[in-house]
Amino acid sequence: MIKTITVITLLCVCPFFLWAWHSGSILYINSSESMPVGVYLSFPASADLHPDDLIAFCIPKGTATKIFENRNYLPKSERCSQSSGLFPILKPVVAVHGDVVEITESGVTVNGHHITNSKVIRTDSMDREMPHLPIGWKKKLTHEEFFLLSTHTKRSLDSRYFGPIYYPLVLAQTKPLLTFMF
Repeated sequence: MIKTITVITLLCVCPFFLWAWHSGSILYINSSESMPVGVYLSFPASADLHPDDLIAFCIPKGTATKIFENRNYLPKSERCSQSSGLFPILKPVVAVHGDVVEITESGVTVNGHHITNSKVIRTDSMDREMPHLPIGWKKKLTHEEFFLLSTHTKRSLDSRYFGPIYYPLVLAQTKPLLTFMF
């Protein structure tokens, strides 16, 4: 019975992996709680990203980067050596060029609309102070600038903590392939 299940699984999965490899797509496995755990298909990012697009990207180099590294939030990665040097992460785009993003006491607003589950968490899970954009921060995003935010969990390492990102930091666009809710 186990041999039959294994053979059937291989017959179903192998063609998909061959197609993904041939098409230049890469499978991205997300084990972080900030997005649904699972397998994501990644492909070259469109130059015209929109809110709700999922992207894999490098965190920008900045003052918070060293804190993220020292606290082992993410491992180091050569893929992001030109920016933070930390492992790429996956987040949805919530604001793009021309959108006005503001950090308020109750969370993030985009063009005056409050985003649910977006409040800045001031400490990490070990009760250490988290670097974050200041309450009252407000910006109209410029060309090739994106604000990323996951509302899947309140403890997501996203633009609330390192600011907007620029298009050159985008590695790929992604789509969920197989995800699990725990």
